[in-house]
Amino acid sequence: MILISGATGTVGRQLVHQLAADDVPTRAISRKPEDTDLPVEVVFGDFDRPETLTDALHGVDAMFLLHGGQVAGDIDEVATAAVGAGVRRIVFLSSLAAGTRPDSVISRDQGPAERMLAERFDEVTVLRPGQFASNTLWWLEMIKSGTVRAPFGDVATPLIDPYDIAAVAKLALTAPSEAGHAGQVYTLTGPELLSPRQRVEIIAELLQREIGFVELPVDRARAEMLRTMPAEYADATLDLIGRPSAPERAVLPTVQQLLGRPARSFATWAADNRSVFG
Repeated sequence: MILISGATGTVGRQLVHQLAADDVPTRAISRKPEDTDLPVEVVFGDFDRPETLTDALHGVDAMFLLHGGQVAGDIDEVATAAVGAGVRRIVFLSSLAAGTRPDSVISRDQGPAERMLAERFDEVTVLRPGQFASNTLWWLEMIKSGTVRAPFGDVATPLIDPYDIAAVAKLALTAPSEAGHAGQVYTLTGPELLSPRQRVEIIAELLQREIGFVELPVDRARAEMLRTMPAEYADATLDLIGRPSAPERAVLPTVQQLLGRPARSFATWAADNRSVFG
């Protein structure tokens, strides 16, 4: 049995559907299982209260785990509960920044979590994806209005389709131990460098209508971000997307090497989500 945390998130939902399509015994964990529409068993569990995980972990031998965002709580206590339940294999969704910016506020918890899990479980695979193609959905209302305003219009990074992250996670969760995924840290990127301006152009072509792009001054972008996040997170995020390092701009072949096919393009992701853009 495979247990999926963060199953309503961008990657978790993709992973659940891919596992279900192959009839892999899968269970998802949620604070509100009654509100969760997934094609697998969904049970209650709260990472803020590890004592609630007993039922969710029953019979589980592999687990997809992420920390932060939708899944908070003490990850060490979650690991203790999982070890006690007999979980042997963990696929941990970390981030590219855990390797490139280990001291940043947006990634400084990921490295210690990776090391702790490696010490506690027999088989651990770490996934470090770069920026998600699905982050483009932050612009959804602006796309519908006809003008996208964003900073760093010509700074390009290799966005990855969450479908590919889920496909690599599925491989690491289901492959036999001798496949050698245990102990690996996989850095995952998309197949091409794209800037915000180029992403808008791709979506405009897909929708067959004009969508403008206006580069937002950094101070204006920061002021807007401060409405929803602390200053240290806003500053770290702006630094990440505005001044990516060479490793953060590198297009890597990891997806191709693991899955035997090219990583999916941003255009493919956008086409798959055509109905969302209206």
